[in-house]
Amino acid sequence: MQGSTTFVSRAAVDVWDAQFRWREGRRIRDRVVDDTWRRVATAVAAAEGAAADVWATRFVAAFRAWRLLPDPAVLRFAGTHMHPAKQAVGTATVNVLAFVRRRPDGTRSFDAAGFRATASLALRLADDATLLWATRARPEPRVGLMGLGEALDALGLACAGDAAVGFCSDVAELLALGCLRSNLQLGMERGPAAIRNAQAALCRPAHARRGTLRHAIVTRLQPQPDLALLANGVALPCGAASGVACGADPGARVCGAMQPWIDDPIACDPTYRHPAPTETSPCRPSSDR
Repeated sequence: MQGSTTFVSRAAVDVWDAQFRWREGRRIRDRVVDDTWRRVATAVAAAEGAAADVWATRFVAAFRAWRLLPDPAVLRFAGTHMHPAKQAVGTATVNVLAFVRRRPDGTRSFDAAGFRATASLALRLADDATLLWATRARPEPRVGLMGLGEALDALGLACAGDAAVGFCSDVAELLALGCLRSNLQLGMERGPAAIRNAQAALCRPAHARRGTLRHAIVTRLQPQPDLALLANGVALPCGAASGVACGADPGARVCGAMQPWIDDPIACDPTYRHPAPTETSPCRPSSDR
């Protein structure tokens, strides 16, 4: 778990400091944001048993690169003395913008394989958190997106154009395929989530678990404004917070192209852009702020 996270927006630092940094009274436990990543990843990966260290390392790498973020309640409370179970814990959000790459010639491309792999990781992250902390009627984990609108901008795709609509459809398909792979793997390992007794699920014969989906529904596009700001001000996954309706162009075309791959109904514009932060130079928070 080497390396460090870089913020490029003071607003992102402020959101981390106010919303997700662990404090105990006047004592700061998360000295830097990488402490937050390690705290959360270690706590969530406890659901993986003997493989906990392996998955914690993968989670940290994805968090650090802004490719993936957990449910806000998990980010706030996992690994602290506060229990996240009273909050909604079953979401994970993949940042589309993080997979836009600059080629040597200056043009940009989209890392489809990396995005699909991260979508797979996201469902495992959400399922682990649900296993550990969900209470009462266990919620189905949901995997969503942010940064789609900014990814279109970075790739030079006009939002209303056919190429942009096609790209959004491809992203939704990759999200669904990545989640499907993880859904099948989790089904083999843990059985269907409808079996509430986890020990009973694990005791089922391997051949009975093979080909079984862990969850019936896994993808949903929903606003995560705090996560969007934390990830250096990337686009929100939906425009609900801004009043941008899905029924207005180009949202309607994008929603129509993405919906076949998204389990829950899309009720907002997935390409909504969050207002860009005014600061773009790398900045780091004070460790004793």
